[in-house]
Amino acid sequence: MENNNDLEKKLNVFQSKVDQEYKEFAKNDFNVKLEYFNSLKPILKERDDFIQDLPNCDEGANFWEKAAQNCPSFRDLLPLDEEDFSVSWIESLRCWYEENYVCGVEITLSRNDYLNNRRLSKKFSLLDHTSEGTDLKVKKEVECLLFDFFRENDYDLEVFDILYELYINGAYYYCMCDESDSVENK
Repeated sequence: MENNNDLEKKLNVFQSKVDQEYKEFAKNDFNVKLEYFNSLKPILKERDDFIQDLPNCDEGANFWEKAAQNCPSFRDLLPLDEEDFSVSWIESLRCWYEENYVCGVEITLSRNDYLNNRRLSKKFSLLDHTSEGTDLKVKKEVECLLFDFFRENDYDLEVFDILYELYINGAYYYCMCDESDSVENK
């Protein structure tokens, strides 16, 4: 039987090979997502321009508030003291992929109880694990994964994926309100 040192060395060699294969997979995965995003850019621009001109709905909710309220995974990002999941303080959302394995997010905020910032932005590189973004100007300290995403200098792909899902499929989530309203009214 081999000693522990030799065993660990062999296991580390295997893990290094797995890690290298994963890096290649991640690069290919990113390139496919970038290509898809680039194909959607004209549609998203047209949709975003349309959204910007929308009046608030009857309940006073803006487009992104209504869409976010219907996106179950987005709720996990909100401040823990938000019992009703009100996100009326989100005026706009934009997410994107760029060349060189870079992802970005920008959120425009209205006045709110949590931050003095009117705009949050973050760009991060999946390749070199760097990020740049907004320094948060906190009014009220709360536990909130969304704020942590902008606060921390990391490349939190999980939070990005949730925001990207909401951004790309915003119309779907927005219309879910109307579908549930029409079912209730029958």
